[in-house]
Amino acid sequence: MNAFPTFPVGRAAVPHSPRARRTIAIPAAAWMALLCAAQLAACGGGESGGGEGVTIRIPGQHEAAAPPALPPTLWRADGLALTTPPAARPSDPAARWSTERYATREQLAFEQLTAAPYTVVLEADDEAAIDAALAAAARLREFNADSARLGVFVRSRLPALAARLAERLTREQGWLNVFVVG
Repeated sequence: MNAFPTFPVGRAAVPHSPRARRTIAIPAAAWMALLCAAQLAACGGGESGGGEGVTIRIPGQHEAAAPPALPPTLWRADGLALTTPPAARPSDPAARWSTERYATREQLAFEQLTAAPYTVVLEADDEAAIDAALAAAARLREFNADSARLGVFVRSRLPALAARLAERLTREQGWLNVFVVG
């Protein structure tokens, strides 16, 4: 009779002893080594050069990929908003407003990525949405002492509504950095 307990593995019972564990561990390690060698051979064998289908890139020999161009900045060095250049302003007179600050969708996306906590986006698709956006902006001004410095971006399907909301935000509530997104 065996002094060690046995546990069934497959069809045979394997004794639970240090010697039995070593006896099982050695073939398992051999199988793992064999599988690793087969995978290494399948992927090219880890050759360092000259092998078939292996391409080695030396840093000085390949062309550096140009990073994507950043959208034009919306801010001056002192943190206030820049006025949009005349060529980038909308041609529709109903979409224009007094401070002439406009942002593209790419510029808004860049601001949301780089300055998310300081970016406010307001939607203005109808008159009720304008009133709701004005109320939300007023609440934000009440609870944030430096809210006048936040970037406020107004979006709308109708450019005239966006311009009207931007105008009201600057004139009625004193927001400094309001942009109409076109």
